[in-house]
Amino acid sequence: MVNEGRRVVQRSLGDVGPGVAATEDGTASPPIRARILFWITLCLMFLLSRPVRSEFDGMYVYKDYESRETRGAPSGWMGDFRDLRIYPNWTNNPYKGESCIKFAYTAEGSRHANMIGVMWQHPANNDGSVDGGIDLTGARRVVFSARGEKGGEFIHAFTFGGILGAYPDTDKAVLSDVYLTREWREYEIDLTDLDLSYISSFFGWATGRFHNPDGMLFYVDEIIIE
Repeated sequence: MVNEGRRVVQRSLGDVGPGVAATEDGTASPPIRARILFWITLCLMFLLSRPVRSEFDGMYVYKDYESRETRGAPSGWMGDFRDLRIYPNWTNNPYKGESCIKFAYTAEGSRHANMIGVMWQHPANNDGSVDGGIDLTGARRVVFSARGEKGGEFIHAFTFGGILGAYPDTDKAVLSDVYLTREWREYEIDLTDLDLSYISSFFGWATGRFHNPDGMLFYVDEIIIE
C-alpha cells in the first residue's frame, strides 16, 4: 500500500500484530507509539504520587519555658522521686534564651532506691502504654547544654529512647559518666545508625546518691534533636 509523502509496508501479523502498519525502516506506526507514551506517563504518575519523606529538620525538647516549639514532657520520674524538685522556668543565668531547667536533688533516699532519674515522654506520663511514638528517622544526635552549681556533680547517664511496654521505642542511646562543670558546656548523644522510626522518650538523665551523697543542684538548657 502506497501513501503520498510516506511509504507504508504491511508486515506479517507476527511482526507487529493484526491491523497495525509499520514504516519501511521498521519503526512502529503512530498507534504503537501512543501506547508506549501512555504507559510511560502512567508509570511516571505513579512514581511521582508516592510520598517522599523530607529530611529531618530538628526538634526542640526544651527551648524556653512553655515554648510552642518544645516537644515531650519531663514526666517520667524514677527512683527516689520525692528527693527531687524541678524548676522548668529558671531565669537566672540560662545558657540561651529566657529560661533553663533547674534540678534540685536532696539525696535523702526517700524510697530507698538510692537513685533518681527523669525521662522526657511523649505524650506526658507515657510509660509505653500509649501509642505516642514519633518517627525521628534522619536525626543524627541529641544536643544539650548543662552545668552544675558547684562543679563536679555526677550524672550517671544522659539518655535517649529506651521506653518499653506495649509501645516500645525502637532504639536507645546513652552518654555515660558525666561530671558537670560550673560553666555551661554543650554535650551530645550520638544517634547515628539507630532505628529511630518510633521514639517516645526524647531525653532523660539518671544519677545516684553514692556519687552525690550531699545532693546537688544542676541545670539543663537547649535540648535539641537534630
